[in-house]
Amino acid sequence: MKKVKIGNYVKQIRGVSYKTNDLHNDLNSDSVILLRANNINEGKINFDDIVYVDKSKVKKEQYLKKGDILVCASSGSKELVGKAAFINKDYAVTFGAFCKLIRPKDCIAGYLGHYFNSQMYKEKISSLALGANINNIRNEHIDELLIYLPNKAEQQNITILLDEVSDLTDKRKKQLEKLDELVKSRFIEMFGDINTNPMGWKQEQLQSNATLLNGRAYKQDELLDSGKYPVLRVGNFFSNRSWYYSDLELDDNKYCDDGDLLYAWSASFGPRIWGGGKAIYHYHIWKVLVGENYNKQFLCSLLDYVTASLMGDTHGIGMMHLTKSGMEETEFIVPPLELQNQFAAFVKQVNKSKFEIKQSLEKLELLKKSLMQKYFG
Repeated sequence: MKKVKIGNYVKQIRGVSYKTNDLHNDLNSDSVILLRANNINEGKINFDDIVYVDKSKVKKEQYLKKGDILVCASSGSKELVGKAAFINKDYAVTFGAFCKLIRPKDCIAGYLGHYFNSQMYKEKISSLALGANINNIRNEHIDELLIYLPNKAEQQNITILLDEVSDLTDKRKKQLEKLDELVKSRFIEMFGDINTNPMGWKQEQLQSNATLLNGRAYKQDELLDSGKYPVLRVGNFFSNRSWYYSDLELDDNKYCDDGDLLYAWSASFGPRIWGGGKAIYHYHIWKVLVGENYNKQFLCSLLDYVTASLMGDTHGIGMMHLTKSGMEETEFIVPPLELQNQFAAFVKQVNKSKFEIKQSLEKLELLKKSLMQKYFG
């Protein structure tokens, strides 16, 4: 089967042009929600941060319809350009000029919606010519995209299959979120609100019960594409992309290993118990040596739940960060160790369930990747 140009099967619609003072935060009878690039997330629309614009600025065709694909067309960040969301129902909302709508006119909308969230599409868009200051997707970039387009019956069957895999994937992710909520609820039930300490637990500075060890700062030429040790940076702390490596032999306290409690303290924040094998941890991560008054899992959860309030004590202009002394001098609750151990045992059981769900999720993601390659590669 030959590939065809997408431009023959879609209409492109430019977003609403506006000035900053045209936007406002209140909905009224004369206004409508205006979506921007930040409202496109993982192939879907989110309404977490919305603004409004007067309806008088909106053309009829600029309202979202079921089957449309909303694309970020311009941004100062190359990573944002091209991200897309499939619209699965009619919305009485519009979108801004830095986005565009792809409106299918002679193909199954869901089929095209999956293509615009495929790796093949993302790679093609990232390779297009980009502006000097703002990265742009022009109409011809979309029109010239090539795609396999079987007959409509087969398009529909493929769409149903990919929808089913996507729905199962979303359910697994929601199960993980629910289990995380369960752990947090159990924590609050056992220990109360950590900010108000309603149960009157003893409070002590963190440095009385734990030691924070700094990682190592690296020069760019010390970060290798391959090597003996992976270098754990903050970006890898929260994802598994873009690893660097090192052949340097360092003091033992510059390595982390399975079971170590770590805390990212710059740009992105939070703790985790490391499970990725021996690695060198970067300067923007602390290794936390836990004293006898804390259970490691309890302290990890405690630091996780208090992170939002700690971020109010950040410093730095180009990059927010916590100070080591500030963290060490912060007072935390120290409940009886027996209770901490009970909570840790509960988390261990939940983590077993999470592990099984994550395995299922990984298989679904591999299946979807394989199917997308088969149909769109």
